[in-house]
Amino acid sequence: MDLVMLIIILIVLKRYRYFVLTVITRNSSHFYFEGKKKRRKTMKLRTIKDKDYTVMSNYHFKDKRLSLRAKGLLSMMLSLPDEWIYSLNGLNSICTESKATIRNIIKELKEFHYLEIVEKRREDGKIYYEYTIYENPFK
Repeated sequence: MDLVMLIIILIVLKRYRYFVLTVITRNSSHFYFEGKKKRRKTMKLRTIKDKDYTVMSNYHFKDKRLSLRAKGLLSMMLSLPDEWIYSLNGLNSICTESKATIRNIIKELKEFHYLEIVEKRREDGKIYYEYTIYENPFK
């Protein structure tokens, strides 16, 4: 969303013949621009985050070994509530990807140690899987 807003601002600035010289700082979702026409102007953008957002580590975003799909699925999994029951069908219901694609992404996350899946048995003998999701690789 920040990138989209930045592009929109650049278009608006170009339309009014302001030239963006530099991005001074990005602090807590605030962008400050210096523009120049005949005099200096300052523009300030704010993104208000008051509900429905997730705080997570940036580590997996910077890991070059992970594909974009793996980064996206991991981010989605980290954003889900703790009581959410993970399964291939459950992940498929909230994604547009096919089950086969999600299965491949899960294999990738397991390979790079962001996801650990342990098979367990209930007292009645039924098998279930326990997912442990890591923001940073566990090995």
